[in-house]
Amino acid sequence: MKTIFTLALFCFFQFISFAQSPVLTAATTNLQIGESITAQGFAYLAPGSSGASQTWDFSTVTSLGSGNFTTIAPATTANAASFPAATVTTRQTSPNPTYNYYSASANSWNVEGYVFSNGMVLAYTDIAKQMNYPFSLDSTFTDTYSGSYLSGSNTITRNGNITVTADAYGTLILPTGTFNNVLRVLSVDGFTETPGSNNSTTTIYSWYLPNVHYPLLQLSSTTFNGNVVGQSGSYLDVLSSLPYLAAPSNLTTLVFKTEATYAQLNWTDNSDNETGFKIERSTNDTLYTLLDSVTANATTYNDNTIAQSTGYYYRVYAFNSQRNSAFSNVMTVNTGSTGLSTVTNKLPHLYPNPVNNILYFENLPQDAVIKISDVTGHVLFVQKTSGSVYQLDMSSYLPGVYLSQISVGKEVLVTRIIK
Repeated sequence: MKTIFTLALFCFFQFISFAQSPVLTAATTNLQIGESITAQGFAYLAPGSSGASQTWDFSTVTSLGSGNFTTIAPATTANAASFPAATVTTRQTSPNPTYNYYSASANSWNVEGYVFSNGMVLAYTDIAKQMNYPFSLDSTFTDTYSGSYLSGSNTITRNGNITVTADAYGTLILPTGTFNNVLRVLSVDGFTETPGSNNSTTTIYSWYLPNVHYPLLQLSSTTFNGNVVGQSGSYLDVLSSLPYLAAPSNLTTLVFKTEATYAQLNWTDNSDNETGFKIERSTNDTLYTLLDSVTANATTYNDNTIAQSTGYYYRVYAFNSQRNSAFSNVMTVNTGSTGLSTVTNKLPHLYPNPVNNILYFENLPQDAVIKISDVTGHVLFVQKTSGSVYQLDMSSYLPGVYLSQISVGKEVLVTRIIK
């Protein structure tokens, strides 16, 4: 029975994706010949809530190993004659080859039968429907199926009943990233075999994304003659049908204390298929909340809602209609409560900007340190001041962008300078 359970699990490794409605169709769902699917297995977990606009977080699951199957033309297999209506075959190569045979149409996805790893052939005379199109939240159907196989000299007949329901949709968080507009499909597949009275029921929760022809996540539980004989989980490892969304990188923060204090965030855009970027902020590096979002190709954002005497943590990620990227690095800002923002009740400032020759600094605190660097961080000038004013000759500096840092203790005022 262990072999039958393994095949029952993999026979559901293909299903549905949907439009944002969400609605499932054959064009965005059915497996195609020439695909290769790799998934990471993990210990079974509770499937979470049903309904609309759910969020399921499986980001911390630990892989217990991977499995792979490929999709091939049925005619290329040794047992093709047993499945004349099949249009797609999946081949699982480890530990021994097993084959699942399917037939597809514009309205359905069906199981024609299996070839087990020991060479035993189960062909359905009444095929098992696994999906009925179109399919959306709360859609459901029930189908019966039957077939037989030889076990030694005995003919074993299998009669089954499968109920499939789209019970939820929302956001799915995996170790590989965050995926939006995911549809969850619940399948309950039970059968009996005669002679004898063996019966088995497999319950599978599967999460699907548009234009990905196999589940992003599956949770499977099987009972045999009333006893739980297997529970497992798997998540998609190779997203060959889903364009990769690269995470932004090199996140930096600059605190500007002028008439209003704000933090400027800058990052590198590494993706070319994002809808935009979302900025998250935290005061403890544990609980982050969405601060704002910006459009595609943006690489900077000003946070003008920061307060004095507060530490902030920032991170940024790219997003599109299908998924979110991984997070950027985390950067911190500490606004402080004394020094630059409060000394003499006047903020330091510099002018002119852009500058041609002489750069003037005014309202400098006692023992302030002026540092000039280029945009790569290379320090070009450092000077500790003793008065409230200072003049810097920049006539020999090449045209470009520089950073001025005025620091007192742990507080730093950073200003971009255009030459």
